[in-house]
Amino acid sequence: MDVKLIVFDLDGVYFLDSHSNFKKNMQERFDLSLEDIVKVYFSSEKMSKVKKNKITSEEFWNWAIKEWNINTTREELLEILVSSYKVNDKAIELIKKLKEKGYKIGVCTNNFEDRIDILEKKFNFLKDFDTVVLSYKEGILKPDKRIYDRLCELSGLDKEEIVVSDDDSWLVDTLDNLGFKAILYKDFDQFQDDLIKLGVDV
Repeated sequence: MDVKLIVFDLDGVYFLDSHSNFKKNMQERFDLSLEDIVKVYFSSEKMSKVKKNKITSEEFWNWAIKEWNINTTREELLEILVSSYKVNDKAIELIKKLKEKGYKIGVCTNNFEDRIDILEKKFNFLKDFDTVVLSYKEGILKPDKRIYDRLCELSGLDKEEIVVSDDDSWLVDTLDNLGFKAILYKDFDQFQDDLIKLGVDV
């Protein structure tokens, strides 16, 4: 089947360097160790829960502040978070080009409400996507098959018509096994080349 939908991941594909910038900014502001930042923000069970909407964003931040033992507020942490993001201009240009050629654009992301809300307020980015799958709205995290079923449902397309990009190799392996056209994002030129190999008119 011909490709009809190209799905972007947010961190690492649509936005650049957000994770590394956030770690750096948190270290500089609060003198936290990299290990403590990763343990709380990137790999904690609480983060998994907030991304599945099992706890609120406010509950997560209150817990994180206590775990880090820092004198701050949820609002300050969100300011640090959003300042860590920058849009990949090449991705914006590619999305515009693909839309002009009739392709639909999607996003499928493990994320939580505070982060999406503050990024939308600053970048107004959701308008770029025809199909939006957010883990906290679905209560499911990638690589659960159900979140990709939801992608098909919301787009009205079969998995064979969908290309999904991600910068995590284990997620791409899952997508391959599920029957999607999957691209492991390493850099932008490679991403475009892989789209062309899959028959996308870039």
